[in-house]
Amino acid sequence: MSWIFLDDEVELYDVDIEDRYEVVVPIENKKAGKVYAARGKILYSKGDFQGALNAYSVAIAYYYDEEFLARMLCNRAMVHLKKGNSFFAYIDATESLKLDQKLVKAFYRQGKALTLLGFYSKAMESYKSCLELSASEMEVANELIAIEEKTDNPKIDAAKLTDYDPLEADSPDFGRECLTGMLNRIFVYDKKLEHHQNLHLPPLKYDQKSWKSAEDLLLLLFLRALVEIKNHNYGEAAKFLQFAIALDYKSVVGLFKRDPPWIRYAPNPGLGLLYAECCLRSGSLSNAMESAFLAKHQFQLYHELVMEIWSEPPGALWPIYSSVLSDVIICKVAVKSGCYQQAKFLLDEVKETLGDIGHNIWGTEFDLPYVDELMNEVKELEESLKDKQEDKCIETDVRPYLELRLGIAKTNISHLNENGILKISNPMSKWNVTEYDRLAHKLYYDHKAAFQSIFDHPMKFVEAELQAIEENGTINKLNKKHETKGTKKSKKFKKSRAKK
Repeated sequence: MSWIFLDDEVELYDVDIEDRYEVVVPIENKKAGKVYAARGKILYSKGDFQGALNAYSVAIAYYYDEEFLARMLCNRAMVHLKKGNSFFAYIDATESLKLDQKLVKAFYRQGKALTLLGFYSKAMESYKSCLELSASEMEVANELIAIEEKTDNPKIDAAKLTDYDPLEADSPDFGRECLTGMLNRIFVYDKKLEHHQNLHLPPLKYDQKSWKSAEDLLLLLFLRALVEIKNHNYGEAAKFLQFAIALDYKSVVGLFKRDPPWIRYAPNPGLGLLYAECCLRSGSLSNAMESAFLAKHQFQLYHELVMEIWSEPPGALWPIYSSVLSDVIICKVAVKSGCYQQAKFLLDEVKETLGDIGHNIWGTEFDLPYVDELMNEVKELEESLKDKQEDKCIETDVRPYLELRLGIAKTNISHLNENGILKISNPMSKWNVTEYDRLAHKLYYDHKAAFQSIFDHPMKFVEAELQAIEENGTINKLNKKHETKGTKKSKKFKKSRAKK
């Protein structure tokens, strides 16, 4: 929901659905790594070194360029030193220097780690390199003087200084192997996942040049899904979108107490809505209903939030459009599931909404793209319902969501599981059909566990996000820009257009 804050780092993709309408998907660039890095800094300042280690490990998994990766590795080397993990500190500092030979702190931390490991001669080389870059580092000079007369006394085999796995230094449940390892094997190195392998492929030697970060993988898999959608292979597109949703780092958090409990673990609503569309067209009706329902409520919450902050919210048309499209997809699922009466009720509401859109928004009249297209969809649905009198619901999981959407059912904590989702269905619970479905399900919960461990309260996420903005020097610029411009997005939804 905080796309409104870092909007310069958001792309909105218009995904054409068979020339009938488009699904709008926001993809955040560079955001995850920065927020996890900010949280790592906060935790380190509070003396929570294990928490900082975990946060920096996830930031590294989401790195977006070599400069950022070098800084994060250097920062994590410092944390390893605080925790007494000298060898891991050496690995991180060394890997950092492979990316940036001018990082003074990396040379210092490499030297410190080598000193603790008993390699004094090599430590001296690191300290000297540090002083060459910054001669005023008195602490480094003192460290150098302290070991000048010492003889090497290695605590580990010297061969390990060059023959190590960079992933060893990752926090096990928060690192690159856990969060991106299998996806790299399958989608980057083209390894096949067979049924008998039980979601496991033999490890590969880490190569920073070819290994994809979670940030890169999300975009790669999303773009693969777009290719499949263009070719009308909706089932295959849904497979790729499962992984994109798992990698979307805010898929598993709700930031505001007023959020209904079933919203707090919903995916990026744009990805969720596109996934719903693909599930609908590939025949997975219960998944389509669940995803469209969750997306609908998130778009509503987003719209309410931006209306509170700006008198004329930047780029607010796409969530309005997407909210209506969510209802159209819900209606389609209802019809295909045989829930005809609920579909009729909801269609009446959608028609009324479409009639009102464009009028009296912020006191003026606006064009909303694709209103006519959505109205055509509604008319087709109405036509298909003309001779439908009695319900013939064939999907038992669809009706509860319809009743909630229409306000004819109430939910309370007894209806929810421990994840805040209706007990009839967990996120991605029905993906357990193929090994790829099971892997997507596992990755979703691995990322969720990492997120919730690091941000164990919504305000801690907000704190880290605001610090990330401040450190990037964008707060004042963004606030000023929001007065006049919309978010960085596709042309159709770039800016509200007032009718004259």
